[in-house]
Parts: sequence; C-alpha cells; structure tokens
Amino acid sequence: MIFVDKARSIKQLCLFGLLLLESWTGLGSLYAQGIPELNSRSTSVSGFQTKPPSIHLHLDRSVYGRGESIWFNAYIRSHNYTPVGSTLQAELWKEDSLLSRVLTPIALGVSSGQFLLPADCKTGWYRIHANTDQTSLAPFQASIYVVGKLPDPREQQSTEPRVVAAKDSLRINFYPECGQLIAGIGSTVAFKVIDGQGRLRSLTGTIQNEGGQPIIPFSTRRYGRGEFYLEPVKGENYYAVWSEQGKTRRLLLPAVRSSGIALSIINHPEGFLFELNRKQEERSKRGDWLVGTKEGSLVFRQALSLSPNAVQGILRTKTLSSGTLTVSVLDSLENPLISRIVFVNNKEYNKTLSLRIDTFSLGAKGKNKWILEWPDSLRGTISVAVTDADMDGIDLRNTSILSKTLLPYEVHNETEEADWYFNTNEDSAAVELDLLMMTRGNNKDRESKDDQLSTPTSNSVTTEKKGYITLKGQAFLQGTRQPLAQAKLIVILSAARVRDNILFTETDASGRFIIDSLLFFGPARLIFADYRMQKKSRPIDIKLEENKIRPLVVLAHSPWEPALITDQLETEKVNEMTRRYDKIVQEAEGLTLEEVTIKTRVKTPLEKLQEQYTSGAFETDAFVERAIDLVNTDEANTYANIFEYLRFRVPGLQVVDPDYSQSPPGVGQDMRNDPTKYRIFYRQLPSASSMGNPPMAIYLNEIEVDADILLTIPAAEIALVKLFSSFAAAQGGGPGGALAIYTKKPELLRENKSNAVSFYGYDPIKSFPIPDYELDTPLREKSDQRITLFWQSNFFMNYASNKMPIRFFNNDRTKRYRIVVEGWTTEGQPLYLEKILE
Repeated sequence: MIFVDKARSIKQLCLFGLLLLESWTGLGSLYAQGIPELNSRSTSVSGFQTKPPSIHLHLDRSVYGRGESIWFNAYIRSHNYTPVGSTLQAELWKEDSLLSRVLTPIALGVSSGQFLLPADCKTGWYRIHANTDQTSLAPFQASIYVVGKLPDPREQQSTEPRVVAAKDSLRINFYPECGQLIAGIGSTVAFKVIDGQGRLRSLTGTIQNEGGQPIIPFSTRRYGRGEFYLEPVKGENYYAVWSEQGKTRRLLLPAVRSSGIALSIINHPEGFLFELNRKQEERSKRGDWLVGTKEGSLVFRQALSLSPNAVQGILRTKTLSSGTLTVSVLDSLENPLISRIVFVNNKEYNKTLSLRIDTFSLGAKGKNKWILEWPDSLRGTISVAVTDADMDGIDLRNTSILSKTLLPYEVHNETEEADWYFNTNEDSAAVELDLLMMTRGNNKDRESKDDQLSTPTSNSVTTEKKGYITLKGQAFLQGTRQPLAQAKLIVILSAARVRDNILFTETDASGRFIIDSLLFFGPARLIFADYRMQKKSRPIDIKLEENKIRPLVVLAHSPWEPALITDQLETEKVNEMTRRYDKIVQEAEGLTLEEVTIKTRVKTPLEKLQEQYTSGAFETDAFVERAIDLVNTDEANTYANIFEYLRFRVPGLQVVDPDYSQSPPGVGQDMRNDPTKYRIFYRQLPSASSMGNPPMAIYLNEIEVDADILLTIPAAEIALVKLFSSFAAAQGGGPGGALAIYTKKPELLRENKSNAVSFYGYDPIKSFPIPDYELDTPLREKSDQRITLFWQSNFFMNYASNKMPIRFFNNDRTKRYRIVVEGWTTEGQPLYLEKILE
C-alpha cells in the first residue's frame, strides 16, 4: 500500500523515463498506424466498437417566439458513414401533444426543413423528435423553449425550468483502470457520484482501510467524476468514507484480487503512454496481443512477449481522426483479457473552418458580408446559423454535432454539457475527457445494472418503402370493376418545381401497380392513361392506396424531461433572457419581421398565369398566335380531351387521327410526321418544303412529347395553352409551329376524377427569408426584431469552391453576433465552428 500525492503527474514522469530504455520495455514505441503486423481481420473486444448510427439536428437556436419558424438541418449517419434511409420524420411536441410533423427526403445523408410555431402557442418547454425509415438509426430528441402566450396560472407548470435540488443517498460507482484491484499493482481508480435522481453530484471524502486508517483523500472534479491512485495490499478491504447531511457514510470498494493483469494509459504529447503489468502465472491469461480498434476497424496489432511482467510503450495517435480508441490485451485465442478506452482528441474538427470578415456592421439594419473558408481538399456538408448572441438561448442549447458524433452513444446521453470537452481551452479538459471514458463502458465489474453498456435502438418500424415516395394503386376499366390487367400505363406527374415527369409502369393480373423512388414536394397531380402501341387508349379509373406519404410508425418516445437549470444564477440569466424575448414578441405580436406590401401595376389574369407557368423560351410573346387561359374559365371541362377542345377553339388547327395501316417513318425521316400517331397541323402556315406542311412540335409542361400523350389528358386538367406560329427552340426552328400545353397545378385540382388523382408529397422546404434593405427601401421603415439573421442549410462543399458567402442585414437591436457552423465531411468526421463577433 502506498500514498502518492499528485500520483498521476509522478506516474507520467516515471513512465516517460522508462520509455527511453526500449530494450527494457520489450515493446518500445508502438505507432498507431503503419504497423507491419497490421491485420485487417475484425477483432472482437469489449468496449465501444462503433459509433452507432444516429441522427443529429442542427437547430438555428434554442429559444423561439410564437409565430416564428424553427429551422433545422439533419445529419444522418450509418455504421460506415454511408447514407441510410430516404425519409426523415421530424415532430414538434408539447408535453404529450403532437403539434407538427414534417416529412422531408434524405439525400447524401442530410436533410432539412422547418416548423412554424402557432401564433397562439403557450410559453414553455417543447421537444423535437426525429427518426427515419431505418430501424438501425438511433432517434434524435432535443428541448427548445418557446416564449408564447402566458399559461393559465391554474395549469400545472410541470415543464417550466427549475433548479435541481441536491438529493440525499448519494451513490459512488468505482472504475479501476484495469477493471479490478490487484494486490501489489498500483492503478488509477476513477469514480463518479450520483444522487437519487441519477444526477452527477460533487463530493469530498477519504479512502480508508478496514481499520479506519485514512489512505488517500478523494474529491470530484468538474462533473461529479474524479480519480485517485491506489496500490492495494492482498487481503485488505478499502472503503470510501464521506459525510452527508451530518451523517458519516461508508462504501466498500471492489474486492482486491491476488492475481491478474493491469493496463494503464495516460496522455502524452505524441498520443498515449501505456503500461501493462502482469501478476498472473497462468500462461493463457498473460496476454499475447495488444490491439487497438477504432469504430470497429483494427488500427494496430502487436505481439506481446510473455516476459517481463511489466511492458511499457507509446501509442502515437496524432495522425488519427478524433474519436474513441479501444486498446485491448488478447489471449492466444483472440479473447479479450482486459481493455481500456481512451479518447483521441486531435481537434482537427475545429481547425478546418475559418471566417473572414469583409464588411461588418452592428448598426440598425447594417450590412454584413462574411466569407466562410476551408481547405480545397475538404468535401462535405455544412449548415450555418447567425443569431443575436444575447437572445438565441445559448444557455439552453442542445449539444452540437461535435459531442453527438465524437462521443459514444451511451456516453453522450448521460453526459452533462458534453460540448464543453471539445470547446474549452482549459488544461483540465484532457483529464476530464479521460475520466469520462474511464467511468463508462470499460470495466467488467459494475456496481449496478444501469451501468452496463446499452445498445441504441430506433423506435420506428420498418416499412415496405423502397425509397422516397412510393405510389401504390389499382387501375380499372372506366365505369366498371374490371381490373386493367397486364397493361402498360403512362403517368404524367405535375408538382411544384417538377415541369416534366412522364413515367411508365405496368399492372399485374389484378390491375395493381407500384411506382417507387419518386421525389416531389407538396401537392402533386398524376394523370394515368392506358398506353397501347398503334391502338387507342382505353378510358380508365385509378384508385390510389394512399393520397399522401404515410407517417413513420413510432413505437414509443424515449423518456423526456425539460432542460434542467442547475443553479440559481443560471435561473436568473434565463429568466431575464425570457423577459426580454417576451417583450420583443409582444411588440411584434408574435412575428419578428413585419411584411411589407409594395404597390405595382395590376396584371391581367392571363399575364399572371403565364408568369406562373412559363419559363425560358416559352415566356416570349414573339410568334404567339394564341394564349388560352383555362384556369379562369370552365369552357374546356365539357370536352373529353384537349384535342376535342382545340378543334373547335382554334381556327385553322387540324388534328389528324392516326392511320395504323401505314408504316412509321424510316431512319432519317421526320419522326414528327408519323402517320401512326396523332398529328397537329396549323394550316394557316405556308410551307416551302417539298414534303408538305410539317406538323407542330408538341410540348407538355415545356417537354417535347408525342401528340398521342395529349389524348390521355382530360381537358379539365389543362391550365394554359400557347400556340406559336414559329418556335426557334424547336428542332429545325419549328417551321410547323409549336403547341405548348400546361397542366394545372395540384392545388387547383383537389378532387380526384377518373384517371387523374392527387397525392401530397414531402413537406416543402422553404428558403430562409433575408431582407435586402439596399434594394427594398420601404422595408427599412418597418420594425425588424429577428433573432436568427442568417440561415443556410445543406451547403455542399465540393471541388468548385472552398468558400461560402454569408451576407445579411442586422435587425434594429443586435449588438453581438453568434455564428455556429455544423457539418461533417464525406468520411463522417464532424465540422464545427462557433464565434461571437462584437
């Protein structure tokens, strides 16, 4: 038994001296990469093997006012950093009530969206829950605080911020570094102190022997964890003794064993120093291999000699990415004898991004222009938030992508202020981080079952989705119950930002069909038609199984409590911030940026329609013979298809039916003049061609199609028709003219009719509004009380550029900006930057 003051520092000096004698160590320096005996075979060892698949949401801030938008960017990670899942479901809850649900697509492992807080929502704590359609992904959960309408004082304030009171019946869990206390072998013993609610607490006491003789004092450090150095004596028992509420309490440490092996690791400028001590005569338990695994991959593998009893070395880990490293001693059969988890913290995550300020202003509505930069070789995705540093609720912020990605799932979930370990410059951070590793998941001896390693599981149910949006339905011959069996269907999809999506599918013997991997937002209109070569289409009815994306089934939410405020000073800070925020909300009546109306010339309905539907070469009025508005009139609804309507509406327009007795054009001939298909001619046009008058080019939603397809579209589905006497964008200059037809947007057609049906896709992803006070001068007179001044989601860093512009105008009040950048590389390493500019 020995008493060592400042034992950790002395041990570091001793080990460093021993390392100079490589011939004595039996191993010498061990490099964490490039080991000659590297074995790619996976090695099963205890501890954290991989970072579990998980979801992280970067929120623009943590405190909001009623009527505001909550902006988020989601990062979804699999075991090997490949994208998983196709749909993200994010939900906003107030206690047990679901207020809003957002379904957005996942692309390259990221997604984004927004919630809109109701103008009448109550003040209090809310939670955001997110999961995907993959059961292997651990769900996301976070708390936000909303300043809304004050609650009825008669209601129970169960979700208001509160001060955590100290509880009695403190419990200490001990974690010997080597997993056990071995007589005659000194080792570090880590511990953590928790109260009756499982909260980490501060404590001071002494370690005593069976006779009550003080051996060494102990005390917790920053977060209810601490350590002491002990060399136990065989046959002796040791106790932790402390005073609690005027009473002396005594707790037995783990029993001292007479034999075993101990692995000790401490920080070193080049990585880690390790020492392996053996007090074990049994050959099979002395250890044959020293291996290191990081996130399921073998990093190093080195043979150990059976003698001497003490082996020391250095693990050079400066070239590794940050994360947990499990160092294990294996026997000859590759079974783990002992393991130690350390954290490699090379801080590359906050050395990658830099901010350059071109224009800086804290004046009311002042202009700011910043540049976010990174190395040319960096590839990944980031999201950026610029907020009012005094009003963004930083004291109530959820953990960032740093701790969520770098720390193992079970460690992160039980760690208070997990970001501190990566954002602080304090010298104690390395020791605190090592304590965090030692007091979770690396020992076989546990004081209670709740200290066992847990495997994260999703709370979503796997569905039959094949990816993105899947349409399932059944086709029937119109007006009957007879299925359209073994038929080909052509489908015309019309949705926001989808100008053309002509799809093909087939029915089975029951007339059922499936179309998967679709991607569109908001309401969509789908027109189905029977597609038969050289035969007229049969009128059909379509019945979809669903008319919107089915929400993901959630089995149960994880236990949730509002964010806790740990001391009275912090409570006062939060209450003051809430009062100031509530004043802003009251002044703005729930809206932080008033709308402004600018008077302009009133456009005609036809002008508005063309502005809404046409683009590019189709916007011009040159050579336009007619433009027909079918939105503001019902005159086309009585016609079966657009052909029948145009025959009577447009003089000189001739629709020629197909002649299936003839042959299609040969190679090199004009495919538009195919007699086996419908053709449209505009007879008022002169033609100098020896082949006669050429047919018109037909465009559906600005994509050239066969005239046959128009036959499948009911006239009631058409919004706009533009007839060009000549169209330069068409093949050969469009000597026969062009007919551009646009189908109505889905919001105009809510009722399903025959072969036309509606479906609601993913929730639209809005663009963050940034006022431009230079161009929009009337807006300068309006009140601006925004808290989030800039938000950019899903910015992909590629080979084209190594910078991102950040341009915004200040509000009327902010005097300090906070910028938070979160993201990750294509290799799955986190990216993070946080700065306050004032």
